Amino acid sequence: MLGAPSKGMVLDAVWEQEARQGLELSSQPYCRVWCEERLQTERMRASWCPGLPTAPHDHGCSTGRIQILIGDFLERRFIFAAGQLSQVSEQRLSSGQASVCPPGTIHSLELVSSLGLTSHVYRPISDFMRLFDVVSEELLRVSHCAGAWLPVPESKVLERSPFARWQFRR
Repeated sequence: MLGAPSKGMVLDAVWEQEARQGLELSSQPYCRVWCEERLQTERMRASWCPGLPTAPHDHGCSTGRIQILIGDFLERRFIFAAGQLSQVSEQRLSSGQASVCPPGTIHSLELVSSLGLTSHVYRPISDFMRLFDVVSEELLRVSHCAGAWLPVPESKVLERSPFARWQFRR
């Protein structure tokens, strides 16, 4: 006789179901599937659509920790200097691995496997993030809940500035 499923088996099934939500996306790289804000910490999970990278972005004044729950991802890191955004590294992250992004870190994520689910923790909670639009060469300062993809609904854009005039501000 088989016993009840273990807590780990149940959690794996829930995570896989959440990850499948990302397969329904077509124009954005991920959707948020859970969110909590308390004690100056924001927590969320995201399901991903394969092959759609996020726009290069930072997390405002927050430190972000991204834990890969399901899937394989490419994380690209960038620097912004002299009006130019340049990629400086690329790493593959797989289930069980994590990436930490201190304030000011510019990065993007892309799901490179068929299913993806990530857990994100941001501390302290920031009221904005910055997206780098490399096509229009604009920096968009957006509300923290805007998502890291383009285009951004205008209602979530707090400020726009050309790369050439961008100044770091918290």
